[in-house]
Amino acid sequence: MNTELLQLAAGLLAGAIGLCGYIPYIRGIVKGVVKPSPVSWLIWALLGIVSLSGQVEGGAGFGLVVTAGTTAGCALIVLLAVRRTRIRAAVAASSWLDGACLAGAILALALLMGQADRNAAVILSNTVGAIGFIPTVASALRAPSREGISVYAFAAVKFALSLAALPNWNILTVLYPALCLAEEIAMVGLLLFVRASSRAARISAK
Repeated sequence: MNTELLQLAAGLLAGAIGLCGYIPYIRGIVKGVVKPSPVSWLIWALLGIVSLSGQVEGGAGFGLVVTAGTTAGCALIVLLAVRRTRIRAAVAASSWLDGACLAGAILALALLMGQADRNAAVILSNTVGAIGFIPTVASALRAPSREGISVYAFAAVKFALSLAALPNWNILTVLYPALCLAEEIAMVGLLLFVRASSRAARISAK
């Protein structure tokens, strides 16, 4: 099997795994069990737009499947989360940090649309994307049962595969999936640790 076919297989498999990860998370949102941070997911959707544009220019090939799917998935989760919490409630629950992260993501989009340095826009947006995890981490620490773990576990696998699907490795194509892979692994580890600690505390309290 030649390299291009392997990259195609990796890209399609990564996309399918990513889709499987969103299904239980979205089902949890609809049922009211999972309560994601709308700001985090909006930032990640904007990050995906910037990174997708950069990857097109950098020649990401079949790796674009994951970035495009992730961007669409994040946008859908934002819509579902806002619908569940109502817009006013979502705005009221947002902190200054949420606003700062969102402003940074919008700035990255403006840099890109203004034909500024693509590398700078991608680096800035990925930095903001990492900061965008803070609202979700804070929510997970407060109520770990309200944050689904499977979506992050599946995402870690899909981003690892998306790296294998890249025909060209440069900052425009690699930075987004590489940082996302590290962030997803960290999120899975955090949720496992917090849930284990919470169970241990309940047991010791009996």
